[in-house]
Amino acid sequence: MNPYSIVFDVGGTAIKAAVTTKDGQVIESTVETYPAYSNQSRAFLLDYFYQLIQKQASKITDKQHTFAGIGFAYPAPCDYEHGISYIQGQSKFDALYGVSIMDAVRERLEEDAQLRPRMEPNYRIIFDNDARLFGVGQWFTGPAKQVDKSLCITIGTGTGAVFIDHGVAIKNKEIYDHAYRESIIDDYISKRGILKIAEEAGVPTRWDVRDIADAAREQKDKASIAVFHQFGTMLGEVLERYVDEFQPELIILGGQIAKAGDLFLPSTRDYLKERAPQFHIAENGSHSTFAGISAIIQGFSE
Repeated sequence: MNPYSIVFDVGGTAIKAAVTTKDGQVIESTVETYPAYSNQSRAFLLDYFYQLIQKQASKITDKQHTFAGIGFAYPAPCDYEHGISYIQGQSKFDALYGVSIMDAVRERLEEDAQLRPRMEPNYRIIFDNDARLFGVGQWFTGPAKQVDKSLCITIGTGTGAVFIDHGVAIKNKEIYDHAYRESIIDDYISKRGILKIAEEAGVPTRWDVRDIADAAREQKDKASIAVFHQFGTMLGEVLERYVDEFQPELIILGGQIAKAGDLFLPSTRDYLKERAPQFHIAENGSHSTFAGISAIIQGFSE
């Protein structure tokens, strides 16, 4: 039988989990959201992570099914090759600083008389950042597979990016810290970037991005519409150099801010004019991340 993968998307407040098939499809009955307990001790967290692996594995009741591996989308900074967390001073997972979560998981797995026999002989444990995994997932199960070159951008609390060239997600090619205007891209193409524009436009400061989007769509509020127009233009300015250098046929947007793409993408296209590639907004970012983990476990896109 085709082996499954046990996959996690780790955040500071919650950990999303699922089991995926060999072709990257999420088994919906296995999707769970667990509390992260990210301020707990090192011993607690390492045991807790492994308990979540056991819980997810137990959702596949047919013991004939094996697992190809276990994968984590984990926040930066992290040594992803060795699964070592270097998060510090962010009020999450501080206790795991300098700890190889990968080694801790493997040690527990090798001693697990119930789960170890269900793992493939050459099983893998992988760690990677969520933006790269999102992009790989869009190639593995999404529209990026239909083109030679695509650029996947996640927009939320910051800016994530992955460049996919003929099925390979190029490593160490982030854009968040590249210079833009008076600072870096991350300060503008993000939630805080939109809220800064909104503040300057006189939008009520108590409003979040969703409130501004609702006002633009439902109330046709001119100030709110102008916020997304300016944000879309800024996104076009940021994308211009990467469109010229990398020449992607498709740009895929994910993350919470992408849900407002109908409000800002027209301005992005207007800025890029005839150089604008096709754009696609991913509907389920978590499922794409899960698919990306499954792909990497199986050795795709490396």
